[in-house]
Amino acid sequence: RWGGLNGAALGVVAAEALVLVYALRQHPEGWNLPASAATVPRAFWTLALSFLAGNVLAGAYRYSGETLVRWSGCDYHEVGFFGAALNVFAAAEAGAVQLLASTAPFLSGEMAAGRRAETARWLERLLVILLAVGGAGVVAAFAWAEALVPRIFGAAFQPVAAVLPLTATALVAAVLAHGAVNAALAARRPRVYIGSAALRLALFWAVGLPAARLWGAWGAWLGALLAHAVAAAW
Repeated sequence: RWGGLNGAALGVVAAEALVLVYALRQHPEGWNLPASAATVPRAFWTLALSFLAGNVLAGAYRYSGETLVRWSGCDYHEVGFFGAALNVFAAAEAGAVQLLASTAPFLSGEMAAGRRAETARWLERLLVILLAVGGAGVVAAFAWAEALVPRIFGAAFQPVAAVLPLTATALVAAVLAHGAVNAALAARRPRVYIGSAALRLALFWAVGLPAARLWGAWGAWLGALLAHAVAAAW
């Protein structure tokens, strides 16, 4: 009864519950929330709600890929191939995003102090390092995907090897986009984040859906690559 999908869902709920219990134990005296929203600066609400809107759009993109592949008319094999490549992409992207997010307070402070040129140079150096790592990932995907995919995912997922080089290239574009968004948020320009997330979602479906009809999971990742590249340019 608790095996399979039910067991996996239970594991997610348990993990989130443990995090909540830990957070509550760290603040036994309460959270000291303001009595009224009127006491919170308007700039905070503007940035917070804008960030929320951008996250909703980003989530719609991130979690609609399998649906796109299925709606394109592909069978569940192609859905699984897309999902396997997405797991690799999401794991690598999460590391890059967390590293960039950890610099947000520093970048905001530098921007507030008027040191824009120094902030730009610092962010540029960080992006160069991330892009070098991403480039190495693209080379690795081309060189070793055929050998590693059946060992990691199983022989049935061998077609994923043809998808991973495109996935790795999309990751490089995604890192660029995240770096640009980080700079925009530090400069208090949340509309850039919202616009980038909306454009990425729209392009992914506009390009990925017909491409998936032609080439399955590979076509869907082609749409993702173009969406990330245009969002980064935005």
